[in-house]
Amino acid sequence: MNAPQDLLRHARALHQQGMLAEAGTICGSILRSQPNNADALHLAGIVALQTGRPQQGVELIGKALRLNARNAAAHSDLGAGLRALQRHKEALASYDRAIALKPDYARAYYNRAIVLADLQRHAEALASYDRAITLRPDHAEAHANRGAILAGLRRDEDALAAYDRAIALKPDHARAHYNRGAVLAALQRPADALASYDRAIALQPDHAEAHINRGVVLADLHRPDEALASYDRAIGLRPNHADAHYNRAKLLADLQRHADALTSFDRAIAL
Repeated sequence: MNAPQDLLRHARALHQQGMLAEAGTICGSILRSQPNNADALHLAGIVALQTGRPQQGVELIGKALRLNARNAAAHSDLGAGLRALQRHKEALASYDRAIALKPDYARAYYNRAIVLADLQRHAEALASYDRAITLRPDHAEAHANRGAILAGLRRDEDALAAYDRAIALKPDHARAHYNRGAVLAALQRPADALASYDRAIALQPDHAEAHINRGVVLADLHRPDEALASYDRAIGLRPNHADAHYNRAKLLADLQRHADALTSFDRAIAL
């Protein structure tokens, strides 16, 4: 297996198996003999992005694109690297270029929507998620992220439907269950919200925010002992979480445990 194309196929297979270091090593070997091998540059760039080296990834993929500007996947991957570097407008331009080359590119629409949300361009982000879902209806993450945009726009019923769709596609989607709980709480459905938070916690026991929001709902349901236990669990997970200490303090004050409440308020203020 000495021919560059054979080596590249092997590197791609290793990459798909999650063997990133091995794939990167083979790409490096190819590039030493063929420094302008666009496919090897692209794959090496992807490996760099996935191993926490976005600047190197952007440089490698950028070089690949200078050699082959019509590679839609490379434009999309460049967008991911640019977003990691907080270069959001450039990332958006990369996704737009990928879509211009491949109009049915669901992943590019999905990642484009994430960047638009970063830029607070929520209506455009929603349209981009909608396009991604039209192209790939089973994209659970797109449905979940679409729900978050809709919730931010106060379209709670639409957000709930989006989360329900995400969960139908991926029942173990902890974030969707958590966000669903927040929407249900906003809709004044505390019992349903509690069930969603419980499911999120069952899937991700260290989700401190879910424990905090669960405590809020339990307090609303007049179950103060359980609410206090939820706040304590959140603090156990994240001792410096100011909101957890503050909510705990409010509950303790309601329970007439003023000295304990004052201690929690002091801790929240210190944080």
